[in-house]
Amino acid sequence: MLDTIRQLTRTLKLKDLIIANFIPEESARSVERRAAWSAEEDAWLVPKLELSGNSLNRNNLNRPISSSKLRRPETEFARQRKQYDSNPR
Repeated sequence: MLDTIRQLTRTLKLKDLIIANFIPEESARSVERRAAWSAEEDAWLVPKLELSGNSLNRNNLNRPISSSKLRRPETEFARQRKQYDSNPR
């Protein structure tokens, strides 16, 4: 049991060190504020934010419209360039 406590203490210190050195302080505090203990699951739960990461400004993306003949969307520039150069890059 003592070995388990020591191992858990080492793991906790490592995670604290990683958080202190690689995660902005304000972000770490925000996660701590949002976290809630679930007695049913016996774990901490952190609810997802509505506007985070890739979900920001999803409605404002202007992606090229795919043609039914093409495998993936292409810009007009890429279509014109394909006439002169067969290299897709």
